[in-house]
Amino acid sequence: MLIRNYAMGAFALTATVFSSAAGASWFNSADWKLLELPGKSAPHFFAKPDEVLEVSSDSAVGFLYREIDSSPDKDAVLRWRWTVQRTIAATDQAANGGDDRPLAVHLWFDDDESGSLFGFLGRMLGYPKVGHLITYVWGGTRGQNTIVPNPHYEKGAIIILQNADSEIGRWYDEARDISSDYSAAFGELPNLTALRYMAISADTDDTRSTSTALISGLTILFSGRPE
Repeated sequence: MLIRNYAMGAFALTATVFSSAAGASWFNSADWKLLELPGKSAPHFFAKPDEVLEVSSDSAVGFLYREIDSSPDKDAVLRWRWTVQRTIAATDQAANGGDDRPLAVHLWFDDDESGSLFGFLGRMLGYPKVGHLITYVWGGTRGQNTIVPNPHYEKGAIIILQNADSEIGRWYDEARDISSDYSAAFGELPNLTALRYMAISADTDDTRSTSTALISGLTILFSGRPE
């Protein structure tokens, strides 16, 4: 069952997210919440057997996120596996209004008192307070491992890991050094104690497209041990 809570026409959060009884063990539905954008359809997230979460999007955009229980150390690594089964036309991830993608993974830091991704109203309504953010993307026209500014948010960076040349239906394993990626994106060392959330998203609203992707094992390793 999917429970939505609309507040003052702004961003919407769910209290629970549907997960099948045989769903992925790393994906405990009690830990994750859905964040929807006003006036937009949300992607569908469905936990399948074999440690897999399916993310399908039909002209939709939205995030599934969870709080990180403890602060990573300087050697922390973000790991996961993903594949895209149905993709969309390649877009430029640096272009506002043209940055669609079938799948992305996000790290949200609460490290900036001057503002937040979701604005003052979002903070008043209890939405995640996000300062800097890193988005790891499958999709786009740019080369792999290219870093571009987030076109919607000045304290965000997008790292393209898989692009239009990546093989559809093939599983790719990712392992990202969080400190190194933050430094490359923002030119400074991160405050890892401020890393609060990880998120999964799909974004196909600009191209009015349909996509289907799978992700598995999204985990932060703290000096070699899972978070």
